[in-house]
Amino acid sequence: MKLRTKFLLFVIILHAVALVLSFLIFKDNKIFFIASEVLILFSVYISWRLYNELIQPLNMLMQGTDAIKDRDFNVKFVKTGKYEMDELINVYNYMIDELRKERTKQEEPNAQQRTRTKGTESKCNPNAIHQRSSPLLVQSLSSPCSAACC
Repeated sequence: MKLRTKFLLFVIILHAVALVLSFLIFKDNKIFFIASEVLILFSVYISWRLYNELIQPLNMLMQGTDAIKDRDFNVKFVKTGKYEMDELINVYNYMIDELRKERTKQEEPNAQQRTRTKGTESKCNPNAIHQRSSPLLVQSLSSPCSAACC
């Protein structure tokens, strides 16, 4: 059962019991009955506000975890002005920055190795050189292929 469902179930049961009790207890005194109903409605309003303040940030963080699962390290959150949520956002953004740095460090050697591999392929394969339009590479077409490559 999700947290949202538990919270809503708790609030609904609590307010239903309060409504029934207010009807039974204050059946004789109409003024107390009306006052208790107003308080219950105010409690429902506060419960709804709490629900939005608790559940919406959790939904936002769930979207962030989905982005991490998809290996999208570019998703960052903007501060909301609520202390607790801002602390979570700071930690999340810091974690995303660190993951991005680690990913960049891991990809740098791979990118360099791919560049070296492409460079040796293009030196050995005249057709690969001809496919590129760089003037430096076109000039190398006129030079003979080295013995190590061909």
